[in-house]
Parts: sequence; structure tokens; C-alpha cells
Amino acid sequence: MRKIIVAGECSLDIVFPADTASDTFSLTAHPGGRLLNAAAILGDCGHTVEFAGEASRDLTGDIITGFLARHNVSTRSIDRYTAGVTPAYFLFENRDEATVAMRSHVTEGFDFIWPRVDADDIVIFGSYFALDKRIRPNLTDFLTNAAERKATIIYLPGFLSKLEPSITKVMPFILENLQFADMVVTRSGDFANIFGVDATPESSYRDHISFYTRLMANVDDSNGTISIYHGKDT
Repeated sequence: MRKIIVAGECSLDIVFPADTASDTFSLTAHPGGRLLNAAAILGDCGHTVEFAGEASRDLTGDIITGFLARHNVSTRSIDRYTAGVTPAYFLFENRDEATVAMRSHVTEGFDFIWPRVDADDIVIFGSYFALDKRIRPNLTDFLTNAAERKATIIYLPGFLSKLEPSITKVMPFILENLQFADMVVTRSGDFANIFGVDATPESSYRDHISFYTRLMANVDDSNGTISIYHGKDT
């Protein structure tokens, strides 16, 4: 049976309200990241989905793996490490620039075996997980194997300039990820962070992405539209 393997960061989003000018206020928390939530949606749709990543053996890690399990996603390829803590993001309503990331990885890499990839499987990867220098050696080996086994590889770039390393330091990783990809799925907000403030979906596809992969789908959150780019056609 064709399966979907999603490789991404396990994290928890902790959301602060817009008004914090009081002694007490309410917070909300939920599993975060487009990869994690994409896996849950695909599991709910009845697909065979396996999530590959890492989470500490702490309460936050339990929350995330429990979330995936409830949405019919296999968690057997999540490394439950004992040193460090599961990443969390502090988000502030209407203040994206104030987002804070908390990550603590004492270990130097994964301690698990990647899922088996068969022909016609789908592999989805991206965001910070695909830029972390600890992850790169194992991730590139996995993607190379997936490509050799004729899997369809989908890359979701994602780059938060306030939280991630300098774009100049990770751009080689982004370009290498594009080389692996059969398809790229973006959001309009990704381009300014990666390719510069004047970058648009059209210019980014034409000047950068099309050299590596011919197929790109862009989601514009401002109006809820999806644009498909393939060669000269949009």
C-alpha cells in the first residue's frame, strides 16, 4: 500500500493573547508546525502516514506523539531522546516579530532507523527540521534513498528569519533540498525571508526554484488561493 512519510520537527506552540497588560491572562497551546499538522490532516483523510522526527521523553513530547496517534499517524520513527527538551514556540497574537523559539538538543543526532521507502511512496519534508545541521547527514542519506527508490519527494521550505540561523548559512541546505524535490509547496510569506524582501511567488519560481524542480504550489493565506507553477504555465 502506498504510504506517506512526513519528516519534520515536533514542537508545541504556546500562544499568548494580544493583551498581556494584566497580572493574569490565558494561554493556549497546540502541536505546531506545518509538517506536524499536515501529517495529522493526511491521517484523518485515511492515508497511511508515518511521522519521522524527534521528541524528548517529556510531557511536551507525550502531548505531540499523542496528538499524532489520535490522528492515525504512526510515531514509531520518532526518536524519544532523554537529554534536552522537546522544542516549544512562544507566539504572541498580532506580533509575529516577537515569536520566541525554545530548543535544547544535547544529543548530536538521531537514534532511530528511518522508515522503509518503497516505490510510489510520498516523502514530505521541510521547515527548520530540513535546515538543522545536526539533521543534515541523516536526512540527506534518507532523501537519497527515497529518490533511488522512486518515491515522490515534496519539499515545504519555510524559513522564519527571526528564529532560524542567517539565511546565508542555510541557503546551501535550501538549494540542496530543492534538488531532491519533485514538488515544492510554499506560502507567500516564505519568499521574502528566503529570497529577499522584493521576492514574489512568480519571481522566486522563475529565478530560483524552476532550475531545480518544475512543479510548485503556492498557498496565499491572505485570500485563500492556491497557484500552481509548472514550466511556463501558472
